[in-house]
Amino acid sequence: MTDGGGIALVTGAAHGIGFEVCRQLAERGWTVVLTARAVDRARAAADALAGLPGKVHARALDVADEASARALAADIGWSLGRVDALVNNAAA
Repeated sequence: MTDGGGIALVTGAAHGIGFEVCRQLAERGWTVVLTARAVDRARAAADALAGLPGKVHARALDVADEASARALAADIGWSLGRVDALVNNAAA
């Protein structure tokens, strides 16, 4: 993990290891897409990381649902343009 760059997508990130990965990435200046099955849980987790150097985006993702994954991919393609790192932490 390098400082200052990149866009990371972290699945299952509302708490536990996924949340800690998001925290460490944002602390190093990464842009983080923090995902959870319920967007309200993702937003609460992202809000807890406010103030770190990196920007944290909350998004809904159910890794067991292809439509959910496709919707997130389209959203990221439109809003961020790419993903440099994927941390698949979801326990599906």
